[in-house]
Amino acid sequence: MRVRLLLSYWYYRDHDLDEFARRCSIDGEPPDMWADSGAYSAMTKGAVITCDEYAAWLHKWEHLFSAACNLDVIGNSKGTMANQRTLERLGCAVLPVYHMRDEDPKVLRKIAAEYPYGCLGGMAGTGVPPSVCMRWMVDSMMRVKGSEIVWHGLGATGDAVLGGLPLYSVDSSSWLAGRRWGYYPLFDSTTGRSEQVRIGDNVSMAKHGRLLRRLGFEPRELYGGRRGGPPLPVRDALGLATYSEVEAWARERHGPVVRADRPDDEPGLRMYAVSGGGFDLPQNAVQVLAERRAAA
Repeated sequence: MRVRLLLSYWYYRDHDLDEFARRCSIDGEPPDMWADSGAYSAMTKGAVITCDEYAAWLHKWEHLFSAACNLDVIGNSKGTMANQRTLERLGCAVLPVYHMRDEDPKVLRKIAAEYPYGCLGGMAGTGVPPSVCMRWMVDSMMRVKGSEIVWHGLGATGDAVLGGLPLYSVDSSSWLAGRRWGYYPLFDSTTGRSEQVRIGDNVSMAKHGRLLRRLGFEPRELYGGRRGGPPLPVRDALGLATYSEVEAWARERHGPVVRADRPDDEPGLRMYAVSGGGFDLPQNAVQVLAERRAAA
């Protein structure tokens, strides 16, 4: 599997990303890393990210990033496009973002006419039902059908979205479900659906043994007990392995999604695991996966 991680400037602005990439490599292959500003996270803490500081960070680590997102302003398409132009003047090839909330369809058509790769966002954390988000994404993509643009779904990793839309890339923090919410979202490629398996539910673990073994895990190592289940890095590793399974399934379902400006690059779907403030989480999870691959 290829580890794919989304890193936010807000959380990783003071970290050595060369060392981070080294520790997140498997068999010497570094992770595919996607850059985001983390502007929303900064805003919740009363901070503001400037284009200048974000651009400086992107330039410092550009040798590691396969793509970088604009410093967007949710609900303000003019502000978002102004930041797009500013970052471009600063030498950053950032991806434009079209938001679900308060956007002008003219902006969507402008993005599709000017860029080969863009983002559909503004859905995560809004409380809007997934079915409504799905309809908006379908409508947005149909409005520019015939253009060469491919799309990244920001925070869009639901089964319906991945099964219904030929996206180039997506991101989510759902790989940490075992740590946060106490269940594993195991993906069954034979049905195209995720099964929520509760941590500590030994009967459920045994029932889904086929899915677990396909991902390289034995049900018995994930059983509950007095210690509350498996170590957190093992839970996180299972989440990353599940992302790889979903990615392979979506590619087979939709076929390769290729960027017109980079036809020789690895095609989509590419599924990125969001790495927030827990800097050791992806490193520890990757270490678990690397050890399993070496022992296989």
